[in-house]
Amino acid sequence: MALRKCPGCKNTIAAETESCPICGCNPRARQVKRFVMWGAAVVMAGVLLQGQVRHHLTTLHTPATANVQPGR
Repeated sequence: MALRKCPGCKNTIAAETESCPICGCNPRARQVKRFVMWGAAVVMAGVLLQGQVRHHLTTLHTPATANVQPGR
C-alpha cells in the first residue's frame, strides 16, 4: 500500500483514498482548482499583454509628419 502526504494537513494517508480522513481535503480536486486558476491567470495575462502590444504598435505606425504644418 502506497502512502503520501495530505496537502491540507500534512498527515500520511493512503494513496488510494479520495479525500483525507482527518481533514477532508481532496488532493485531486485541489490539483484541478490550481490548474484552472493558473490557466485563467495565463489567459488574462495574455489578453492584457496583447492589448499593450497592440497599443504600442498603433503608436509606432502613426506618421511623424502629422503635426507639421504645410508651407513651413
